[in-house]
Amino acid sequence: MSRTSMFPATAYNPPEDSLSQDVIATVEKSMKKYADNLMRFLEGISSRLSQLELYCYNLDKSIGEMRSDLTRDHVEQDSRLKSLEKHLQEVSHYNNL
Repeated sequence: MSRTSMFPATAYNPPEDSLSQDVIATVEKSMKKYADNLMRFLEGISSRLSQLELYCYNLDKSIGEMRSDLTRDHVEQDSRLKSLEKHLQEVSHYNNL
């Protein structure tokens, strides 16, 4: 008595086309995984760059305000020194009389 299989031979040996489809599907799945990871990484970098840009903007704004304050203070001090010099000249003038 010879035994014959219930399943056709093709069920055990998939055609080359099916194997190619499996390989393609596996490669596509792997590429999608790596692409998704890369996108998450790039989004993280983009977020950090946005934070850095905001930080630099605020720093630039603060430096500009500090320069304005220093300029204004310098003008006020210069004005006070000129006023003091004028008063000293007046006092000197009265002392010479």
